[in-house]
Amino acid sequence: MTKKNEVFGESDLSSRRRRMIQHLVAASRLAAQEGMSNLLGEPGMVRQLIVSDALGLVPCITWRDGQGDAYLAEDPGKRFEIFSALEGRRFQAGAVGKDGRASREDFRRRILGSKSIYFAVFDSKDSLKLHRIYEIDPSTLLKKADEMILGSASETAHISISERWIAERGKIVHPKSC
Repeated sequence: MTKKNEVFGESDLSSRRRRMIQHLVAASRLAAQEGMSNLLGEPGMVRQLIVSDALGLVPCITWRDGQGDAYLAEDPGKRFEIFSALEGRRFQAGAVGKDGRASREDFRRRILGSKSIYFAVFDSKDSLKLHRIYEIDPSTLLKKADEMILGSASETAHISISERWIAERGKIVHPKSC
């Protein structure tokens, strides 16, 4: 039976899975040493780390870091929001209640509290390979969000933005050669 499994590559597959798990455990432990107790359980945290690193920013890793996804090491008061999407997909900036003033105000406060908004595009086949990062002014995103909220027929507006819209209004900041 062992030979049959080896013929079909199951032995290699099992070995690769074990190595992958070992790497994930090691990454999780390393993240915990940096204060990120739930790296693999937080959607987007890995991409947030990649984008922060590419931009030379410090990622906000807990609620104690305050509002925003990242900040400048030399000026922690300068906060940044980071949104990411796979190439060809739309950026999801959040869901905001049309009449729910709290969620709408929270969204506005989060966006306007940022020095800049970054939109990162990752490879659709290799989801951790960063292609490019756009920067736009917070007021530009807020204007678009307000249009979407007011134009929504439902009680909750999903703020979904295309890369084309961002490219027309922002600038590429990574890689620098673009």
